[in-house]
Amino acid sequence: MPNVQLPPKENNLFKRILKCYEQKQYKNGLKFCKMILSNPKFAEHGETLAMKGLTLNCLGKKEEAYEFVRKGLRNDVKSHVCWHVYGLLQRSDKKYDEAIKCYRNALKLDKDNLQILRDLSLLQIQMRDLEGYRETRYQLLQLRPTQRASWIGYAIAYHLLKDYDMALKLLEEFRQTQQVPPNKIDYEYSELILYQNQVMREADLFQESLEHIETYEKQICDKLLVEEIKGEMLLKLGRLKEASEVFKNLIDRNAENWCYYEGLEKALQLSNLREAAKWMDEAQSLDTADRFINSKCAKYMLRANMIKEAEEMCSKFTREGTSAMENLNEMQCMWFQTECISAYQRLGRYGDALKKCHEVERHFFEITDDQFDFHTYCMRKMTLRAYIDLLRLEDILRRHAFYFKAARSAIEIYLKLYDNPLTNESKQQEINSENLSAKELKKMLSKQRRAQKKAKLEEEKKHVERERQQKNQKKKRDEEEEETSSLKEELIPEKLERIENPLEEAIKFLIPLKNLVADNIDTHLLAFEIYFRKGKFLLMLQSVKRAFAINRNNPWLHECLIKFSKSVSNHSNLPDVVSKVLSQEMQKIFVNKDLESFNEDFLKHNATSLQHLLSGAKMMYFLDKSRQEKAIAIATRLDETIKDKNVKTLIKVSEALLDGSFGNCNSQYEEYRMACHNLLPFTSAFLPAASEIGGHSAALNHTANCDVLASEI
Repeated sequence: MPNVQLPPKENNLFKRILKCYEQKQYKNGLKFCKMILSNPKFAEHGETLAMKGLTLNCLGKKEEAYEFVRKGLRNDVKSHVCWHVYGLLQRSDKKYDEAIKCYRNALKLDKDNLQILRDLSLLQIQMRDLEGYRETRYQLLQLRPTQRASWIGYAIAYHLLKDYDMALKLLEEFRQTQQVPPNKIDYEYSELILYQNQVMREADLFQESLEHIETYEKQICDKLLVEEIKGEMLLKLGRLKEASEVFKNLIDRNAENWCYYEGLEKALQLSNLREAAKWMDEAQSLDTADRFINSKCAKYMLRANMIKEAEEMCSKFTREGTSAMENLNEMQCMWFQTECISAYQRLGRYGDALKKCHEVERHFFEITDDQFDFHTYCMRKMTLRAYIDLLRLEDILRRHAFYFKAARSAIEIYLKLYDNPLTNESKQQEINSENLSAKELKKMLSKQRRAQKKAKLEEEKKHVERERQQKNQKKKRDEEEEETSSLKEELIPEKLERIENPLEEAIKFLIPLKNLVADNIDTHLLAFEIYFRKGKFLLMLQSVKRAFAINRNNPWLHECLIKFSKSVSNHSNLPDVVSKVLSQEMQKIFVNKDLESFNEDFLKHNATSLQHLLSGAKMMYFLDKSRQEKAIAIATRLDETIKDKNVKTLIKVSEALLDGSFGNCNSQYEEYRMACHNLLPFTSAFLPAASEIGGHSAALNHTANCDVLASEI
């Protein structure tokens, strides 16, 4: 039935139906519907039937409601009101996709209907159809350019789509239309300024954000948030002294907020781990029965490479008659083991670190193996939901942070052992003694004798400890456990660090990461490093492509790309098919740029990031050894424009100066260490004491590449 125009009397009644619906006077609305529909001429009037159905829906009569709305739609399929009402009915039943279809049909018949556009935009943002939401908000802005909601909604659409520049332009354009005197405080205007600042922060416009918040500070109601934003932005900009003052003031204002202490910690950047461990030890001595503070103290000690002390600290809460290390391994205490891995790795004790890595791997294997008994048990006991949850957990078990940390460390160590295999100690000593003077040789031999004596005493101590454990052991392990433990190969550090095929061992740790942690860029970059050493070009390509898809501006990825391209150009004997694939894919990444230009562009686009400058400088030296001086100058920049001058990045630069990434540059390292010490006078890594400097190479190793666990126990 075509659309029937109601005469003035019935049309006024229809308007009253709409008014009753808006005012929730549903019974009156039904009376007016009846008055129109009782007229034989308008008994089948589609829009009135639809409104009757919508009113009935509000009274809880869903079946009748759908019947009347569908009947009205059939009678007047070209009415935007009928389609709109049908959409409202679908929305009330949470059928948002169907409601959107109805609204779109309504807009085909009346494209500039404000109410339908508003309702459509609400559903689009609810369903996160951001592109559609942006288009709808644009139509609303065109139709009502003077309304505040039109501007704000359109800006929010761009913000959610991460088009920060456009969002900021719209917000600034709208802000300029607001007539608010500088000295007047208006809550809504204050919220607009704070939202504008939030977009700036998300766009990494830290300097602009700081200037913006300082400019409009007097017009912002939330004074506490102003100070918090200032502290955060000063940290991001590397203005640490100013940031520390802000966070000290915030702590004075609210000493219970942990975030302020965290901000102050970042601003001070003391990083004196031994001193921290000392005071944590003092804290635990005040209540030796508190296991939490005991574990915290052990963790601090491990961070300071005080492994023996940490073990002794943990022994206060482990089983008597067995060593703390052994007992913690039995308890699968993986926070302790992962911290041990990092400490051993920093100290260059790769065998001990690998032992801990394999122990963590065994824990995950045991957890996987333990599920076997539940296959029968859960069926019998009907714990089916828990059983399915268990199976799903086991499928992704090695996605856990503990496994990732242990696997990453194991891979890094195996790569290092492949690059620099450990030689027989006696042979190494013979080689080293050839170039020494008589005095130096005597000194070295004396040092070796002391080390041997110390090792012998430790071995005797361990032997006595083992005997004591055997005598005092109160509980015997059951036969099954004995049998399984006897089948396990003993993990001997000396054997682990002198493995014949370190790359094959690294791949064993890599495979679970590739399967389960593919969204972490480090997984693919570690894979590249392995395949690069194995000369597997297609697998290298696969790794860099996957990493490129995650973050194309990653500094480590930049190094991998240049090494990969250089390696491909050095191998002219590759099969034609492989060469063709490599050239096609590399073309997409390098876009006809030679490696030097590619590296220069990378440095230019990341001129304020020390991590990126370090990677670019490394590759500059890698591509042209004659540019050592310039490369080191770039990597060791400490001017005000650098935004990430923190302990982690500065130590990473120190590592690079020591590990040969820039060739022999001991004098430059010493200059850089002194500059860092002046910048961060309390950081133990840059202290000028001879004892600290002597152990730098081992102590710095891995620090920058190893993230601290997110939670502090």
